[in-house]
Amino acid sequence: MLSVATVTESMGSSYYANAAENYYTRDATVNDAWQGSLCEAAGLEPGGEIKAEQFQLMLHNSGSAKCAAYDCTFSAPKSVSILAELGTKEQHAALLAAHQAAVASTLQEIEANEIGARITHDGVTEHIHTGRMVAAKFEHDISRELDPQIHTHCVIMNRTEYQGKNYAVDGTPLYKIQKTYGMEYRARLAAELQERGYSIHVTDQERGFFELDGIEEKTLQHFSKRRQQIEQSMRERGVSGAKAAQQATLETRKAKEHTDIQQLRQEWKQELAELQDLPDNLGQGSRYEVTEVNRLAAYQEAVKSMEMQQFAWKPDELEGKVLAYGVPYGMARADARRLMQKDPSLLEAHLKGRDAGIVYQTTQANLDREAKIFDAIEQGKGQAMAMTSQQAETSLRRICRDHDWHLHPQQQEMVCHIASSKDQFIGVVGLAGTGKSFSLNAAREVLEAAGYEVRGMSASGQAAQELAADAGLEGKNADGTDKCATIHRQLNQAEKLAGNAKPEDYMTKTEWDFSGLPQSTQPTVWFMDEASLTDNNTLSYVVEMVERRGDKLVLIGDPSQLQPVGCGAAFTEAVNQSRLASVRLDNIQRQQEAQLLQAVRESVMGSVKDSLDLVSKDTKVIKQHKARMQAITKDYVSLSPEEQRQTVVLTANNKDRVMLNEQ
Repeated sequence: MLSVATVTESMGSSYYANAAENYYTRDATVNDAWQGSLCEAAGLEPGGEIKAEQFQLMLHNSGSAKCAAYDCTFSAPKSVSILAELGTKEQHAALLAAHQAAVASTLQEIEANEIGARITHDGVTEHIHTGRMVAAKFEHDISRELDPQIHTHCVIMNRTEYQGKNYAVDGTPLYKIQKTYGMEYRARLAAELQERGYSIHVTDQERGFFELDGIEEKTLQHFSKRRQQIEQSMRERGVSGAKAAQQATLETRKAKEHTDIQQLRQEWKQELAELQDLPDNLGQGSRYEVTEVNRLAAYQEAVKSMEMQQFAWKPDELEGKVLAYGVPYGMARADARRLMQKDPSLLEAHLKGRDAGIVYQTTQANLDREAKIFDAIEQGKGQAMAMTSQQAETSLRRICRDHDWHLHPQQQEMVCHIASSKDQFIGVVGLAGTGKSFSLNAAREVLEAAGYEVRGMSASGQAAQELAADAGLEGKNADGTDKCATIHRQLNQAEKLAGNAKPEDYMTKTEWDFSGLPQSTQPTVWFMDEASLTDNNTLSYVVEMVERRGDKLVLIGDPSQLQPVGCGAAFTEAVNQSRLASVRLDNIQRQQEAQLLQAVRESVMGSVKDSLDLVSKDTKVIKQHKARMQAITKDYVSLSPEEQRQTVVLTANNKDRVMLNEQ
């Protein structure tokens, strides 16, 4: 991993002035060294030993008192630290050399690509790339919680040179590239380790994390007390993400103790003996072959992963994904960029709205998936069996009379649209609280009375259960499949009926084979709820299944609400571009009080401020956190059990959720 922090002159100097509080030289090895193309100009020897007086002088003559340097810290995977500290002398030397080489080469890349200054010329200030720096590298092998942790502090002096003049380093790029160069370090380390005969395994492909083979998970956890401390702090505050982790790191940091490393290693070995055996040949072998062929394969896998997650992306987003997937194959940033430049499948995506003018990329596969859905919608116009409008209206009146149902005009229009449209693919845009579920139940009765079979599906298990209950779609069909289930389950069942099912993880499938799927034996209409949450890849297979069966698909959703987690939003685009014949339900029934109803309407239309202004008289602000939590608790427990069942408490973070539940 790579972290970046600012170093003040007083902070840096104090580490040297007092040995008991000395951080950068504590536990330092003979490998502490200078690096950077400005070393010689500063009177320093590249690769030479760091002397306290030199370091203090460099801090004093760099940047300002508040920012004399930037500390870029590279930390090895926990398994590397454990084996380096508790293995043989040969293993210690080999693993430390691998770490040092990875740090040196990554730091060289940072100097070449990121070091620059903000320079003003003719009244215009801009970032000028200089590619020149001085960095002091200090190695450590202990974490603040006294666990094995090989890490190197690369203290980049706040000083660079451009056209013979000295300038302060523009630190902004250093903070922006933490993730990128963290992965580059891990990629270079993976290559160095495997070159020395050590085998690794990936622990998080999306972030490019790996560990040495043979170190058990319980051992990693035992010697990761610092990481656990940071994660506990984040859990308590209900936060997540890189910035939150960095904040938690600073808040939980304690003074590093000066410890006898040999004594500490003896204690570690005793702890390790209780956890697992550590054979001499641990981690040796070969798993990932660092070749251009394998880098290309990793690149292609990364592109496919990106296609499944986003319809379009910025080039640096794909670059990060490629680096993560390529870590075990030593994929450097230059390799990732070269493969991206050579890839003919990468296309420029021209987006509208707020993203217009920003350079985005997509692939032909993404465009083809969207085109497949739009083509199916177009080709399905007028191709489906349907009731006449008069038949649908007559049937609906009879059913409403029998059940004593009262549908408002929009609901009636929706039922007749579903029953009488001859298009194979149609849409229903339903805002929350408009009686959509009630209308679907009525539509099902109208269709079933005319001899149609009605089936349902939705994006999530909870939504599918609610659709089944509200629309009367519980139970099984004659062929043994579910009347209503998640989209994935319905696709899996269709693939099985086609005779193409294979043993695999059905929860993570992204491809289905419907070749040979028989046509439906009776006219069938599918209700697909939460269509706006369905990504293009999944929707393209739903469309293919419906086409092969000869069925009709009713896509139900609200484009103004949440969009898919995965790639693309074809339903939203089809509605907005009027490709899909749709009816709209926006007559909200759930709220009866006029002002609250208007507030809800403003909210669903995107006018959040107007919505909140309308309910401001019913809003109580309690600024003190403890008092606010107590007031919420008191109000809730004072309600009757029935009122409690109808009351929702919303809170912004996990810590408050836990507190409120306990209270």
